[in-house]
Amino acid sequence: MNIAEILDKSKADIEQNVLVRRTPNLEWEASSIYHFEGLMKALGVMTLHNVRSGNFYLGEGMDDVEARYGLVNLAAFLAHSMAQSIKYDICDEPNWENVNGKYPLSNACGQGGQSYQDMTCPEDEKHMECPVKTTMTTRAITHANWGAEPGAPAPLFCQPKSVDGTPYTGFWDPKYKCDRPYRDPPEFCDAYEGQVAGRIDNSVSAANMAARIDVEGCCWWGRGVIPAQGVCSIGRLNYFLGKGAADAGRPSPYPKIDFCEDPEVICGSAQHSELKWVAGMTEWVDTVQSYDKDGYSYLEDLKRFVNGGMTYDTFIMNASKILQHGCHGDYTRCHAADGAWERMDNFKMIMKLFRLEAREEELATASSSSSTSSFSRPTPPTRPTRTHPPTIHPTPRPSSIVIVTPPPSPAPSPMPTVEPGSPTAKPTPRMPWYVNYDLRTCVNDGKQADWVDQSRLYGSKEVCCRKYFDYSEYKSDYLACISGGSASDSGRSESGDAQLNDQEPKEEAGVTLQVIGCPPSGWYSTPDCKSFFMCKNGRQFGEVMRCGEGLLFDKKSSSCLPDHIVKCDSLTSQSKPPPTQLKPPTTPPPVQFGSHEHHSKTRPNT
Repeated sequence: MNIAEILDKSKADIEQNVLVRRTPNLEWEASSIYHFEGLMKALGVMTLHNVRSGNFYLGEGMDDVEARYGLVNLAAFLAHSMAQSIKYDICDEPNWENVNGKYPLSNACGQGGQSYQDMTCPEDEKHMECPVKTTMTTRAITHANWGAEPGAPAPLFCQPKSVDGTPYTGFWDPKYKCDRPYRDPPEFCDAYEGQVAGRIDNSVSAANMAARIDVEGCCWWGRGVIPAQGVCSIGRLNYFLGKGAADAGRPSPYPKIDFCEDPEVICGSAQHSELKWVAGMTEWVDTVQSYDKDGYSYLEDLKRFVNGGMTYDTFIMNASKILQHGCHGDYTRCHAADGAWERMDNFKMIMKLFRLEAREEELATASSSSSTSSFSRPTPPTRPTRTHPPTIHPTPRPSSIVIVTPPPSPAPSPMPTVEPGSPTAKPTPRMPWYVNYDLRTCVNDGKQADWVDQSRLYGSKEVCCRKYFDYSEYKSDYLACISGGSASDSGRSESGDAQLNDQEPKEEAGVTLQVIGCPPSGWYSTPDCKSFFMCKNGRQFGEVMRCGEGLLFDKKSSSCLPDHIVKCDSLTSQSKPPPTQLKPPTTPPPVQFGSHEHHSKTRPNT
C-alpha cells in the first residue's frame, strides 16, 4: 500500500481531526482555507521538485518500513501546522505583538524584534533572495484570531509612505467601538469580515520592537501553514518552484508565479490553493528535515524512532525545538518550544489516524529497509493497567451505594468517544481532568477529544498538571497550570508544590473494587470520602480509587485534599452535555505521488 492510498483512506479522519479551526464561540469546525485536496496536491509537488535541502521526505523506497518513515515525517509536519496555523484558520502572520500597550501597524516589518526585509540569504545564496521594493503594496488575506474576545487586529499590510501623505503609521486600537452608524459620518466595522470592535488609529506614530514607524517595503511577513518569512525564504521559494526557476531554464511547477513580485499569492491564490501547504513544506524541509548538527540528525532520529517501536517522546520534542529555536537536546542545551506538549499530543493523535500507534510487538524489532512486514491496518493496542478510571462497567443502580469485590469479568468495553477536537468551556466538577492547551491548564469539562486516550485522563488537577508540566524543567508552566493557566497568577511556594507529590490517588491495595448503585454522571466519593469513582449515566466508570494517607475526596475541587479541610457530606451530581460529531465528508479517488498526471488532473481548492 502506498502513502497516497493510506492518506486517502484516512481522509475523513484527517478532515475531522486535523483540518479544523477554532471558532469565536470556542467550537470546532472544518477549516475554511486548509483542505485535504490542497494537502495532497502539495505533497505531489514537493515530492517531485527539490528545494534548497531536497524534497519533502516520504521515505526512500516502496517497502512498508519506508512508508512508515514517510508517514511519521508527515505526522510531525501536520502536528506543528495544527498548532501554528490550522487551528487559527490563518495563512498570513497575524499582528500579534503588543508594544507599549499598542499593536503597531509597523509589525508588518517584523515582530519579536526582527526585520523581515533584513532576513537575507548567505553570501552564496544572495542571488536567490527577493529584492525589497519601496513601491510595493499588498495586504494580508487572513488576520489575528482572538476567539470570543473582540477587537483582534486587522490584517497586516505594506505600502509606500506617499500613499496617505504621512511619513509614519499608527496602531490598531482593539477596544474601539467601531459600529456607530448614527455618527456623521457613520462608522462601521469594515476592517475584516466578522469584526465587532477595533480600528486603525493613525493620529500618532507607533513603533514596532525594531523601532520601525512605517510599512514601506515591509511586505515579507510570514505566509504558509508553517510561515515562510523574510526576503530569503520567499526568495528561495521563487528560485526553486516559481518564475525564478523557469527563467533559469529549470523545471518549475509554477513557472508564471513570481513570489517576489506578489508574495501574497501564497495565501490568496484561488487557482493554486495548495501554495500555503507548499510554502510550509519548504520551510519544514529547509529547517527541520535537513537538520544535522552536533551529532544529531533529524532524519536519523526519525528512523530510530520508527525502528524502536515509536514509543519515546524526545523525537517530536526535538522537532519542535528545531523548528522554533534551531537547536535540539534537553533544556540545558535548548529551551523547550512554545506549546511543545500540544504539538506532541497533535503528533500522537495523527499517528493514530495513520494507524501508526506504538505496539508492544514492535519494541524488540529494529527493522531495516529490507523488512517484509505488512503495512496493513494494525490491531488496536492492548491498554496497560492505569491508575485512573479506564473503562465503563455496566452495573445496576439500586438505591444505596455498597462496595463489593466482584468476580472476574470479561474485558471491559472501551470508553465512549466525544466529538473530535472538542473545545473547552468553563470547567464543571467530577469529570476526568485533561490538559487544555489554549487555557494552559488542566480542565474537567468532559469535552476531551476522542483521541485523548485513558492514559491522559486524571482523577485530580494536581496529578494532571504534574504529569504534563514537569516541575524540574517547566516550573512556570506547572505553577500556571495549578493556578488556572496564568503564570502571573501562580503564587504557590516550592514547599507547597512538594506536598502535592504525596497526593496522587492510589488503587485499593490488593483488591479490585466496584461500586453497586451509581448515581448520575460525575465524580463521587464513597460514604467515608476516602475513595472516589466516576459514574456515567448511572454506570460506574472504571475502578474505585483511594486517596492517599491523611487525605479525603473533596467534591468541590474533585481532588484529594487534607482531611481537616474536607467536609464529608452528601453527594451531588453534575451532568455532561451530549457529544456532537462533524459530518464525514465524501472520499475522492486516490492520488499517486510521483506522477506528473497528479499535478494536471488534481482539482485545486477554490
